[in-house]
Amino acid sequence: MLVGRNVSSALFFAVMVGCVLWDVFTRFHVFPILVFLVSSLAILEATALVRKTGAEMRPWRLGCWALVMMFVFDGWLGEMQHLHVIVIVGLMLLFVQAMTQPIRGGIGSVGTALMCSVWIGVGFGSILTLWSWDGPQGISREGRYLIVFLMPVAMFQDIAAMWTGSLLGRRKLAPVLSPHKTVEGAIGGLLGSGLMGLVLWFIYSFFKDDTRGVPLCEFFTWWDALLLGLLFGGVGQLGDLSESLLKREAGVKDSGWTGTAHGGVLDVFDSLLFCAPTMALYAWTRGLWMFSG
Repeated sequence: MLVGRNVSSALFFAVMVGCVLWDVFTRFHVFPILVFLVSSLAILEATALVRKTGAEMRPWRLGCWALVMMFVFDGWLGEMQHLHVIVIVGLMLLFVQAMTQPIRGGIGSVGTALMCSVWIGVGFGSILTLWSWDGPQGISREGRYLIVFLMPVAMFQDIAAMWTGSLLGRRKLAPVLSPHKTVEGAIGGLLGSGLMGLVLWFIYSFFKDDTRGVPLCEFFTWWDALLLGLLFGGVGQLGDLSESLLKREAGVKDSGWTGTAHGGVLDVFDSLLFCAPTMALYAWTRGLWMFSG
């Protein structure tokens, strides 16, 4: 199962990175279509899990899907600048929907629906926010290369954590949520993602004269890459454990089925759903990328 999970991780992320690179070199953009599709499957899995946790919590699945689409669409065209508006309007609509249902369980339904929508929508919306950025001068495609940085690093922290844990793991990290995760594995994932960040930055440094927008090293330093890698190593594992919390509450092993060693779509992208917003927040904090003047 360990090898199968590694292969399936690499396969899923290779497909997404390949779509990004296709968008770099062609005018027909397929990556946003893929994100809309994957986010739709993810919110269906998330609401299905919540419904299994208790009979009284019945999040409005159509409403959740609509909210997620709004988040993702805003990430694609609006750089998530309307996030607060979507949350407020969505909360109001969820309350209206809850009022049409039996009173008991209404608060739980509204809360879990908003949680699932923000979790999935902001995660995938942040990915398209990065994808949509056209560089400091607004004429190149650095944002898509940032996706190519984000995904391998997020993937590698999971692989590094699994292999380190299987070889050196002794102390359980969260035995109730995920009995196979260890403290040693978590440290290995943290260091592995930091190392992958440096490797990718080093590769990018060879393309400083490329006119397609690859010269990330001009505004994206090696220590940015290292720090982001370490951040991904931490929040990626937090995302994994967060999904495990929901699955344990629902009493299931996998969030769904994809025909691979991973269970469902959420099992594949749980780390990325935390890593992508972290990258966007880091950009805002540092005044880099799409948030620079």
